[in-house]
Amino acid sequence: MFKRHTIFPILLFILTSCHTKDELISIPNWYTGLVYIDYDCKNGLEKQFTSDGSRLLNVPPTGYLETQFKFQKGTRDISFQFNDGTPLRLIKSSERGSINELNLDKDQVYIYDLANSDDMWFYIGRIDQRDSLINHSKLFNPQ
Repeated sequence: MFKRHTIFPILLFILTSCHTKDELISIPNWYTGLVYIDYDCKNGLEKQFTSDGSRLLNVPPTGYLETQFKFQKGTRDISFQFNDGTPLRLIKSSERGSINELNLDKDQVYIYDLANSDDMWFYIGRIDQRDSLINHSKLFNPQ
C-alpha cells in the first residue's frame, strides 16, 4: 500500500510533466493557402511569448514557419489571428459535414483541417477555396 508521502510526489510529477502553454498563431494579413509549422528547428524563429504567457508563432508570408519551440503534446488552446489582430475561426473536423448549416460568411477566411503530430499544418481560405487549397497543397514539400 502506498503511503501519503509517496503518492504526493508521484501526483506532482504527473501534473507538472503534462503542463502545456497555449499558442497564438499569427498569420500575414489576408494570407490564403497552406500553413506548415515545423517545430524544434535549431535555426528556426526564436521563441516569443504574448503578454499572457502564450507561445507566439509568427508565420512568415511563405506560410512555412520553422520555430525553435518544441512541439507540445497534450491539451492546449490554439488561437489564430491575422497580424493585424483579426481573429480567425477554426472549422473543426466534426463541423466539416455541416459547413452549409454553420451560416458562415462566404467572403470571410477560415482555418480548415488542422493536423498535428510533431509538426502542425492547416489550410486558410474562403469556403469556396477549400477544395482547391487542399488539391494545390499536395504539391507542397517543406523539406
